[in-house]
Amino acid sequence: FPFGTFFAPPGTLLRWRLSLVNGKWGRDSELLKYFPFGTFFANILACVISASVAATMYIIDRDSNANSVNTTRTAILMFLLKGLKSGFAGNLSTVSTFAKEIVLLSEKRTVGPAYFYAFVTVFSCCLMSLAFYLPISGDYS
Repeated sequence: FPFGTFFAPPGTLLRWRLSLVNGKWGRDSELLKYFPFGTFFANILACVISASVAATMYIIDRDSNANSVNTTRTAILMFLLKGLKSGFAGNLSTVSTFAKEIVLLSEKRTVGPAYFYAFVTVFSCCLMSLAFYLPISGDYS
């Protein structure tokens, strides 16, 4: 059963609410003047949720395989977690909006702010994902 359809609308609504922040912060800085903070925060939050859910699913799968236990409760929990990851986090962070923000930034004046936004977003998402996945999963190997 596709649980992602239940989690998708809240993710979309949160993304929309966060997009209202765009253009309101960093007006005094030339580099941050056009930085879409709302979209940035939506992407970071979605990465943190995805990494946390992936780590939780890893633990559940590892423990159920180690104990040879595969209950209906475990299966339902895994479906719910997949729905949270693909539905809520998937709609909270969309590649199309990220790409649109980069294009809009590059059309302002120069491509510098667009490259800055793209680098900071990708780097921050990778860093935050690792910061949440590793401690939750306990897998440092």
